[in-house]
Formats: sequence, C-alpha cells, structure tokens
Amino acid sequence: MLITKSIIWNLYALAYNSITESTSYCRLINSIVDYLDLKPGNKILDLGCGNGNLEVEIVKRNLEDIKITAVDISPQMLKRAKAKLKGNKKIEWVQMDIRQGLNFPATSFDRIVLLHSLYTLPAPEEVLKNSARLLRKGGLLVLAEPRAQAKLFPVIKENFQEEGLVTAFFKIFLNLPSFFWIMLINQIFLKKEIKKSRAKLSEEQILPELEKNRLTIKKKTTAYAGQDLVIVAQKI
Repeated sequence: MLITKSIIWNLYALAYNSITESTSYCRLINSIVDYLDLKPGNKILDLGCGNGNLEVEIVKRNLEDIKITAVDISPQMLKRAKAKLKGNKKIEWVQMDIRQGLNFPATSFDRIVLLHSLYTLPAPEEVLKNSARLLRKGGLLVLAEPRAQAKLFPVIKENFQEEGLVTAFFKIFLNLPSFFWIMLINQIFLKKEIKKSRAKLSEEQILPELEKNRLTIKKKTTAYAGQDLVIVAQKI
C-alpha cells in the first residue's frame, strides 16, 4: 500500500509547485509559521511536508539551533523540497507513510505541523493520537485542513483581489494544466478517501479528538480564503 500511495503522491508532485505559489497559499504558510511561535532550539516535526514550502519559510526566520524533521510519503515531493533547501543542515528529510504509525520516540518534538495532511487519510484520528504522543508537554500542534465544504472559487477570488486582475489571470492561465492534473488525480484515486476523511475532520469532531489526547485548544480560525480550518493546540 505504501508503494501505491507513494505513486499517487509522486503524480501529485508533478504539478504541486504550481498550485502552492498563489497569494492565498503563501499567506497560509506564513500564518502557520507565526502560529508555531518558534523559539531557538525547537525541534519541529512536519507531517506531510510536500514540496517544502513550510521549511523554506521557517528557514527564512533565521532561528538558532532549530531542527526540522520533514516527513512525506512521496520521494518526488521530497526531491523537490530538498532542491529548495539544498545542503541545509537544519532539516532531516524522511520518507514515511504517516498512516503506519510514527516511528519516533515519545515527547521528542516541541512543535508539530499537519498542513493538508489528514484530509486523504481513512483514520485521521490515529495520526492525531500519535502526534500527541510525540509532542512534549507545553508543545504546540498546528493543524490546517480543508473544511468539509471547501470550494476553489473563494481562493481564486482572493487571489484576483490581492494580485490584481491581469497578474492573477495570467497565473491561473499558466497553471490550468496543473489544476486539471490535480483534479484528475483526486477524482480517480482519492475521491472516496477524501470524502470519508472530511467527514471526520469537521470542527465538531476534531476538537474533542484533540482534547481527548490532552491537547488544549489555544486558537481556532480559518485561512486560505476561509476554506481551511486552522487549530493551534497545546500539550498539557
């Protein structure tokens, strides 16, 4: 199953850079790093790092002695991420299927990020449980996932408003093949899993799941043109 999922996300990687260059997505990345409230010496676990956009933004903050463990199932995603941060000693890149358990010692991280990582998983609650196990007391988990009724149009609208008509239209036109490619993969390979997982990622279900795992809610908001639910939780 790891091979199958790895292949699917390798196909995703072919177009993923294009769809993560929008104003809305860049703002989301910046917000996530702000919510992490990073301190010198923090150990950070990014579960589902994709093409490394979060790592790029963290490195830009120029914090001393931080260590990032960036995990993804896709070798191609990791290859693209590494290329952005070639030779950076702060980052360990790990290929791992986060559904199969997280093979790290308990309480070994100060910050954990789940950015668009849970919405294709059949049992997102298991990843949340394992994340809580890995988080040190007082540590923060920052989660951002598409809301159950997330739509693409508000994201496009926000980008037109922020970038201007000509620039936004030009970007969208250039990236149309990437959008269609991602939509095709979702429809063929991931549609059932996304539907099943989103049913478990409503605010009403995810908040008790976090609290059950001794994670107290510090902040709850939306991002990505209102299409993402963002939660900051602290281990108690």
